[in-house]
Amino acid sequence: MSGKDERAGKLKGIFDAVKTRVPEPDIDVESQPEPEDEQPSAIAPKAEAEPKAEVDSPKRVRAKGKRSSSDYKQVSAYIPASMHLQAKQKLLREAIATSDAKPKEFSDLVCELLAEWLAR
Repeated sequence: MSGKDERAGKLKGIFDAVKTRVPEPDIDVESQPEPEDEQPSAIAPKAEAEPKAEVDSPKRVRAKGKRSSSDYKQVSAYIPASMHLQAKQKLLREAIATSDAKPKEFSDLVCELLAEWLAR
C-alpha cells in the first residue's frame, strides 16, 4: 500500500468515526425537578443576579469616521518606508511632549502639508 493510500485509509476511518458518533445529550441540572419526599437542604441556593436592563440608557453615538465620510477620499502614495517610520515616530514624540492622549494621525499630517502646498 502506498503512503497516499495509507493516509486516505486513516482519514476515512476518522470521518467514519465522526459520522457514526452519537452526541451526548446536554443535561440541564437546574431544570430537573426535585423529588418531593426530600427535605430542602440547609444551604440556600444562590440567588441569580437579575440582568440589568439598559433600556433606559441612550446608546452612544459614534462620530462619523473619515472612511464613511463623503468629505474624504482614500488615496495611495508611495513613500520610502524609512520616511513613513520617521514621520510616525515624530508624531508619537510630539504627542508625548504635549501630553496628548492620542497622537496626530498620519493622514492629518499629509492633509496639512498638502493644504500648505496648495496655498502657495
